Amino acid sequence: MKTLAHFGAGTPSAFGVRPADALGALAVLGTDYGLKSFASHAGARELAPLLAPTAALVTRVSGHAFHAESGAGYVSREVGVVIAPACSGINFAIVAFTALALGFVTRFATARGKALWLCAAAPLAYAATVGVNTLRICLALAVGHELVAPGVLSGQDAHRALGVCVYLGCLLGLCALVDRALGRRTRAGARNRAARYALLVPLGSYVAVTVLTPLLRGEVRGAFWTHAAVVGGAAGFVIAVLWLTRNFAASTERSPGRVVSGTMGPAGVRFGLDMPERGGERSLPG
Repeated sequence: MKTLAHFGAGTPSAFGVRPADALGALAVLGTDYGLKSFASHAGARELAPLLAPTAALVTRVSGHAFHAESGAGYVSREVGVVIAPACSGINFAIVAFTALALGFVTRFATARGKALWLCAAAPLAYAATVGVNTLRICLALAVGHELVAPGVLSGQDAHRALGVCVYLGCLLGLCALVDRALGRRTRAGARNRAARYALLVPLGSYVAVTVLTPLLRGEVRGAFWTHAAVVGGAAGFVIAVLWLTRNFAASTERSPGRVVSGTMGPAGVRFGLDMPERGGERSLPG
């Protein structure tokens, strides 16, 4: 008799989804909903676990000191910048956790392995959020003025564009690294199936959390549509690059390869002839 854990992890349902994967997805989505609800009314004190290490790292990397101020966040009087609750990166933490959990849980064959991965995805997403948010703020301090100087973008638009590029780029890089790490211990069949969605899952998670969720919750205010356009444009660009890369690789694989064969002439000179790979090798007459 199979145990419940073995059945849940290894037997697909009528829709081709294993029960353990479905339960894991529901747990992840429930966690996302709770975090999103928490983030909608959280202040600097509630978000201190993200704000405090980020401010400390920014201080260390940039050399500009940030100090905690009650209700405001972390302030640098030197450069006139505030790391406020809106800059905590909580949305990126939700996106990273969702992408890591849903994108790679199917790599594990047992229910125990899936549960352990879901538990490991949370601290990994937290560490990534602090690091990526530190990078974003340091870049804004370093090149923010240069982005605004030409007069094409306003300060808010430059801040938004930089944030989307850094967050989305680092999210895809993080998932690519995890995909490579887990690929070494995953069976070939599962690895090939999962590789198709290695980048689509983080893209979908990013768009869902930053655009679709506020839209469904009725939080459409301020510059939401501008933000949605920037996110949609960045996601569309990534998808276009992936599509072009995949089609180029497929066309390269379909084209017949060419090898160089040759013989030594009487004078010791090597003669070569390009031949289609399927045609075999043929030497030139001496």
